[in-house]
Amino acid sequence: MTNVFPLAPPEPAHFDAVIGRRVRDLIRGRATQAELGAVLGLGQSDVSKRLRGAIAWKAEELRRIADALGVSIAVVYGEEPPPAGDGSSVVHPPGLEPGTN
Repeated sequence: MTNVFPLAPPEPAHFDAVIGRRVRDLIRGRATQAELGAVLGLGQSDVSKRLRGAIAWKAEELRRIADALGVSIAVVYGEEPPPAGDGSSVVHPPGLEPGTN
C-alpha cells in the first residue's frame, strides 16, 4: 500500500513554537504580551507559554490575533507575508487604548 502522506506532519509542539514566533514577530512593537492576553482572555504568563510553544494554540486564539492585528489568518500561519505598515491597526483591548491629547 502506498503511503498517502509521504512526509510526516510536524510535531505539534514544533508547530506551536513556529506559530508562536510568527505571532511574536507580528506583535513586536505593536502590542505587549499583556495586551495580547487581554484580547485572548488570557494572562501574560499563558501568552508567554504559547509564544514559546509550551502550550498549544487554539484555533479561536489565532483567529482573534488575526482580527486584532487586522491581518488574515494566512499571515498568522505564515502562508502570506505580513502587510507593511506602522502598526496602527492594532486593536487595543478596552481600557488600554492610547490616550488622545
